[in-house]
Amino acid sequence: MNIPFQLEDNEVITNKIGRHWIDLASPLIAACGLFAAGFGLTVGANFYSQLIPANIIPYFSLNIIDWLSMVLIGLGSLILLVGYWVYKQNYLLLTNMHLIEVKQVGLFGREVSQLGLGRLQDVTGRRLGFWATVLNYGDVLVQTAAETGEFNFSHVPAPQTVADMCRSAHDDYIRDHPEQNMI
Repeated sequence: MNIPFQLEDNEVITNKIGRHWIDLASPLIAACGLFAAGFGLTVGANFYSQLIPANIIPYFSLNIIDWLSMVLIGLGSLILLVGYWVYKQNYLLLTNMHLIEVKQVGLFGREVSQLGLGRLQDVTGRRLGFWATVLNYGDVLVQTAAETGEFNFSHVPAPQTVADMCRSAHDDYIRDHPEQNMI
């Protein structure tokens, strides 16, 4: 697995949780709109050229419409590819020592947040809204002993299950590292 950071000695990845597929909805809708506009222009231009005699329609206007259609379809493809790449680069890693969120912010920005399991105080999984309930996605809120206070991992599939996994990993960490309870 290709991860953008170095794990500590004896640290093992136990779970990798990607974002819910609902994150792909926005780029998919935008790309479909551009595809429809591009194909619609091509079909409309072909239909238009069949109705009007060739000597009335300038040939270059049909070429411009074809080029515009290709640009729209290419732009839709680019939006779809970038959206999918960003979607795949967002994930939550649960190790035996840390909870790590890798968040791809656009095409060129990346944030990596790391939280030691010993500092974890409370974990909540929540689903808000009709679609989040029906499609079973939501947020995992993590309260910490650090000054940052709260981590929010958004658009997680089965947020309550992920919260339970985090609590279980915390309990295992405390059991395996009793010296951490002295603090």
